[in-house]
Amino acid sequence: MQEAKKILRDIKSSFRDAAALMRGNLLVLTIGMSIFSSLWAIFAQYEGVYILALGGTYVAIGAFYGVYGLVGAMAGIPGGYICDAYGRRKIIVVGNYITALSWFFIALAPNWQTYFAAMVFLALAAFWIVAEDVILMDSIPVGKRGFGYGLFGTIIGLTSLASPYIGGWIFNVYHVQGMK
Repeated sequence: MQEAKKILRDIKSSFRDAAALMRGNLLVLTIGMSIFSSLWAIFAQYEGVYILALGGTYVAIGAFYGVYGLVGAMAGIPGGYICDAYGRRKIIVVGNYITALSWFFIALAPNWQTYFAAMVFLALAAFWIVAEDVILMDSIPVGKRGFGYGLFGTIIGLTSLASPYIGGWIFNVYHVQGMK
């Protein structure tokens, strides 16, 4: 019985610690990423269907995800260098403008090849995420970084939980053939 009471006290303490951490940059980044992730997850699961609707094939979908993943992963290396050389704020502002421009081209893509190219451009634009991660880590006290980063990821995951269902509902009810 004493063990159960200790576990309950630890859980209450964790919630108090979480509430105390959620301020400043951490709060702003958590809200922003929660909104973005929720919207992204509405259609991300159906991206392959969209590529097919644009005339792509299953092989094109596989190639797309392979190239997109590789380019996105490689964007972190120059992103880290640029972040250190020019500062976090500048890289985030410029990166977000490039990201917005990428979405413009994605929305106007007339075929899967143009979509593919625009998405690769979007993956290249991910260089700014390194700066955001650095700001996130700097916003969490040293002894709480693991907990804070875990909290950040958990909140983002929980806020986008219903999004794939919403996307499926939209596809089903409105017979959507794409995600523009």
